[in-house]
Amino acid sequence: MLKGRQLFPWVVSGVVSMTTLLFAVILFSIMGWMDGTLGFWLCIAIAVAIAVAVGAITFRLVWLAIGLLGIIAGLFIGLLLFTTTVAAFGLG
Repeated sequence: MLKGRQLFPWVVSGVVSMTTLLFAVILFSIMGWMDGTLGFWLCIAIAVAIAVAVGAITFRLVWLAIGLLGIIAGLFIGLLLFTTTVAAFGLG
């Protein structure tokens, strides 16, 4: 709480990196590239490399980090509202 300004780039770059990693793995899985063992490990390595690169960029550019954090928060709030609406009205 007292070191918010100092730790903000670390926390946001970690959140953005994890979100990028999960998005890349889901995308690779949908594309069918993770079917075999070699494809699985290759896709994991590529996803980690992309996540590290995006994390490093967001660590350096604070305004980009704030924008990406807003996008990620909006995504999760939208998913929460959508899931709640589907469950409440029995649409699923």
